[in-house]
Amino acid sequence: LALARDLGVRKAEAVVLSNIGSLYIEMGEEDTGREHLRQSLEISRALGDRQDEALALMNLAQSEADQEMVAEALATYEKALVLFREGRDRRFEGVILNRLSELHETRGDPERALRLAEEALLLSRETANRYTEGRALTSIAVASASLGNEERAVGSLVEAEALQKA
Repeated sequence: LALARDLGVRKAEAVVLSNIGSLYIEMGEEDTGREHLRQSLEISRALGDRQDEALALMNLAQSEADQEMVAEALATYEKALVLFREGRDRRFEGVILNRLSELHETRGDPERALRLAEEALLLSRETANRYTEGRALTSIAVASASLGNEERAVGSLVEAEALQKA
């Protein structure tokens, strides 16, 4: 971090701050981690780097979700989604859609959760993102079960399991 600052390489500074923030969060120091992520976000915005801004927002939102700050996480994920769509990053768009699905399920809105998970599933298949595909199938299963559609829930879980074994 000091080297990036000494050299005046702001993009590197933003990346290092983001990595440090993620490490702090992993160590259970969420507030310190989020502060580093916010600093990374500010630098990315100042540089006009929309991709890094979106990634910083995504990491910040995940931290908020992990701390059960659901309303904040939803708002932050929505901001990241706009930027990923703007940059036509379909892979991360799918990731964000699935994370939004999970949060809406947590909030007791399985209809919206299901719609978001279905959209995430399409994007994950389009971009060959098998990890998000499996998570989206699981989200579809959870939302379907919440809506009383056990057949679809079981079918989605079977499909997710087969994907994991492949």
